[in-house]
Amino acid sequence: MALEIERRFLIKNDSWKKFIVKKILIEQGYLSKSLDDWIIRIRFTGKDFKIALKKHIKSFTNFEFEYYIPQKDGEIIMSNLSNT
Repeated sequence: MALEIERRFLIKNDSWKKFIVKKILIEQGYLSKSLDDWIIRIRFTGKDFKIALKKHIKSFTNFEFEYYIPQKDGEIIMSNLSNT
């Protein structure tokens, strides 16, 4: 079973930017609409498509399952997402 512990940090300034050595453009979209149920996300990193299923359990803990999907399938899903 995959558990994710969500950690969030407040960034006080931009001094961290000087340590960046690589940037990756990430495109993503959601197939689910409710935050109270399973969240289904598709993400493209420029070379791979992944689909993720997430569900909040308690506090900052979630179930998270992430799988690679074939490029053709990812392209079809991404091209059929709506912005609403």
